[in-house]
Amino acid sequence: MGRMSTKNVVFVCQVGQEAMEYIYGTLDVGLVYGPLVPNFGPEDCLPFARSMTRVEVYADVSFAPQSSKSVQGVIGLYGGAPIQWLSNRQGCLTLSTAESELLSYIEAMSVADAIGCIISILEEIPIEFDKNDEDDDEDEGVTQAPDEDFAGGGGDQLQRVIYGDNQAAVSVLSSPDGPWRTRHLRLRSHVLRQRLQHKLRWAVRHLPGALLSADHLTKAVNPRARWKIFFDFMQMVRSTTTAPVVEEDTKHVKALVLKNELTKITAAGLGAVALATFTPIPGSDDEIQKGELMKGLSEYIRGKIDGLVKGGKIEGFENQGSTNQNTQGSQNAAPEAMNVFSSEMCDERSWRTCRNCHGSLEGPT
Repeated sequence: MGRMSTKNVVFVCQVGQEAMEYIYGTLDVGLVYGPLVPNFGPEDCLPFARSMTRVEVYADVSFAPQSSKSVQGVIGLYGGAPIQWLSNRQGCLTLSTAESELLSYIEAMSVADAIGCIISILEEIPIEFDKNDEDDDEDEGVTQAPDEDFAGGGGDQLQRVIYGDNQAAVSVLSSPDGPWRTRHLRLRSHVLRQRLQHKLRWAVRHLPGALLSADHLTKAVNPRARWKIFFDFMQMVRSTTTAPVVEEDTKHVKALVLKNELTKITAAGLGAVALATFTPIPGSDDEIQKGELMKGLSEYIRGKIDGLVKGGKIEGFENQGSTNQNTQGSQNAAPEAMNVFSSEMCDERSWRTCRNCHGSLEGPT
């Protein structure tokens, strides 16, 4: 939303509306933390049982959406409970899905280290710092420990395992060698490859994409069934207790509703002001698009104000009599409210310039 706030205001307002609807619809949903019940994850898909001596990190990537930087999602779990999660764009462009996945695995390594340090302090687990061998070679392969050896535990050390759904990226990290075409990928992942040399403390394993819940942090998820899978994975539970009924002050509720509507109007108005600063080439497509956007924002603001007037949420326009009188009052009130709203946005000294830029947003003369 922040990146698009000056490029597509209508879209940002729509996304904000959907985000608020999601928050409002999940007010009684929260994370539940409790004693660990040993298990192998959802549908028993994990190669290692969850334990209090193992940190799990799930990483996934949506490669180059809109032909731009890839979006990565990382979820860190300890004892089967989510401790840390993130969803962001990667810092640089990548040339392949495998390269994007490798970057997300490196980010997962940082998350595992951060969680590991906190757990080591809280659980009083000794921290063993990685030592680089003198004969380390950047092309040296990594042969990971078999599942049964890693599942046996790392002694008194905390184990960290990274799960991803890209076979190529996992192969680059774990294969002892590979073709010269993937050498740049092995160089990029050299830090993580060094960690994997500690076979009983670090591991990378493949999981099918359908079972990798970090996928929900990289793209829009529409099917309700997919959301249920994500909620179950994150141990998000809807409260079954009945919330206490609180008698709200009617005026207070109306004030909150009015504030919400005015916030939307303000956001659209600020978008119009930002758009007005853009000066396209006369006769170009940009000028036509600017005019259409300005017209859309103007209609949006006027529609919101008309709705407030018709709903009696603006003081001084209630009980106008008949329906026709209400409609007429709405039509007369909207321009006045627009004038007041617009004049508050614009400096008096630059109002004439701003009015000329806005076109349809007429203000005081």
